[in-house]
Amino acid sequence: MPTSTYQTEFESPVPEQITLRITGLIQDELGVAIPGANLTTLTLTLYNSTTEAVLNLRNASDILGVNGGSVDASGNFTLTLTPADNALLGTGRSEKHIALIVWTYNSGNSTGRFEVIFTVVNVTKGP
Repeated sequence: MPTSTYQTEFESPVPEQITLRITGLIQDELGVAIPGANLTTLTLTLYNSTTEAVLNLRNASDILGVNGGSVDASGNFTLTLTPADNALLGTGRSEKHIALIVWTYNSGNSTGRFEVIFTVVNVTKGP
């Protein structure tokens, strides 16, 4: 089964409990954009990078046109995370979160992945 993998990390910290928009391009293993209508599945797993605790029950959650996710006819992807998605789990000032977006296409025979890594900070305590 062909697989494509991508990863990016936000340079600036994200304040906790805000609405956060993540955008990108859904592509196949050759770098060709995949229209949303050609996707079989699109899911989000959102978790703490240190503890791997899942945030806000977002464990392989369907985001193909629902739950804040969308992909247009040109493969442009948008995911809107809610304030509950960006809560700190621990008692520290900051923690890294990972949004793992996984899609299947070619009737489920091919898979792509994209990881977005971002640091969530408690703005009342500072970075």
